[in-house]
Amino acid sequence: MRGLPKPRIYFSNGENEKRMTAHADKLMRDIWDAAGAKNVWAFPRNAHVIGTCRMGNNPATSVVNAEGQSFDIPNLFISDNSTFPSALSVNPALTIMALSLRTADRFLEKS
Repeated sequence: MRGLPKPRIYFSNGENEKRMTAHADKLMRDIWDAAGAKNVWAFPRNAHVIGTCRMGNNPATSVVNAEGQSFDIPNLFISDNSTFPSALSVNPALTIMALSLRTADRFLEKS
């Protein structure tokens, strides 16, 4: 898009994600067992990892403003789901795309 190559990003789970997945798997299996479920299986997957760079209006409680610009580092713009203040009820892909395009437009307007 915009004539630029897109980056290739790799992701792997850290120890915390592995522990949380194991906990969730055990909890769900206990629930299914209590409900009398048979032939229980789990499909290994990751949910949408979000947060860590919260978007907001207050630099004391947020990392970036509504345009994705860092409060602490003025030339840093963040355009991914790390800016979401909470989880969405649907797949975040289209929201991420829309926010990243808006952030890119604002960045280009200011340049």
